[in-house]
Amino acid sequence: MINKKQIVGILIIFCIGISLFLTIGGPIIFGDNPSNGDQEYGYQMFYNYPELASGTINFSICPLSMDAIKKIDPLGNLNPEMGHSFPTTHSGLWFDDIDSEIPPYKVKAPAGGLVVEISISNYNSSTGLGDFGVLMAHTKDLHSSVGHISKLSQEIIDHLGNIEEGFKFVKIPIEAGDIIGHAGGKSSPAVGMDWKIFDHTISPHFINPSRYNRKAYKLGITERTTGELKANITNKLDRTENPKIGILDFDMEGYIVGNWFYENITEYEDLMGEWDKFLGIVYDQYNSSQIRICAGGILNLNPAAVYNVSGNGPDPATIDSSSGSVVYNLTSTGRFIENDKRTLLINHTGNQRINIQVWEGHIANPSFNENSKYYIR
Repeated sequence: MINKKQIVGILIIFCIGISLFLTIGGPIIFGDNPSNGDQEYGYQMFYNYPELASGTINFSICPLSMDAIKKIDPLGNLNPEMGHSFPTTHSGLWFDDIDSEIPPYKVKAPAGGLVVEISISNYNSSTGLGDFGVLMAHTKDLHSSVGHISKLSQEIIDHLGNIEEGFKFVKIPIEAGDIIGHAGGKSSPAVGMDWKIFDHTISPHFINPSRYNRKAYKLGITERTTGELKANITNKLDRTENPKIGILDFDMEGYIVGNWFYENITEYEDLMGEWDKFLGIVYDQYNSSQIRICAGGILNLNPAAVYNVSGNGPDPATIDSSSGSVVYNLTSTGRFIENDKRTLLINHTGNQRINIQVWEGHIANPSFNENSKYYIR
């Protein structure tokens, strides 16, 4: 999801013809990974409370009313500046109204269950406004979360007591359709709301799902909605290719396509927090025939840019350990950064490992030296 600062930056670039790098903090990893806290209730990847049934469900309620949604982003967005060097594994519901002084839209629980985690950032105690995320356990196997809520409902505030920045583990009963907060308008930290669905009954995504924690069990929102709601969501999806919901996982065993982690990434419980160590060798969110490459840091790539490949080849889904070293000439797509050129050299060394190095500009006959890096699955 693009935030409001990025939109302002893009307009400035368009109007005065200069590049503006926006300094934005790392992403809220809420809903995907473990988090620290000292509350009575602790973290569980999928919450196994006895009040909850087992199995999966389908939703018939959207957290935002459909007339509040301008459009819906498909899966697969790339925005490394905001932590999305991997294709996004959730959809963004763009607010129709981003100008109202107070948050105009009610945010509803899409099904009954328990609110189990709340993330809190940029909280203003005088107004009650902030950037909130709410994770709901609908069954022991099916959870969902909504992000970029501007104000929590009074019922949730009453359960929380004092509101402090960070994460809260809670156990708040909810019914389908309950108001859990308000969103949109000028107070919103983003131009839309994230809706994430996690289903423990599916086979996990990615070559090494243990690195992704709960995120390995994500689904597109059309995969757990039915009837009129599914049809309405599909009509608002901003993608023409099938599947209209988009693609979140391009990993292929033995090939360079997909998600990669810098080799020395820390093995600690919030692994996905080290987003500067991510590398995506994937395809465009809207045109899956077009190769896209981006990285959050470490490599000599602009961390605010997403890159095209000159000639759109060779296809990374065909490059394996027998291919030798492969050169890609890269140029930024222009979405955030204009005309940034790089040369990328990559070699699949086998055993889920690649050697990679990047130079500024388009250069002839590059070869690896002591500045090359290794990435793993």
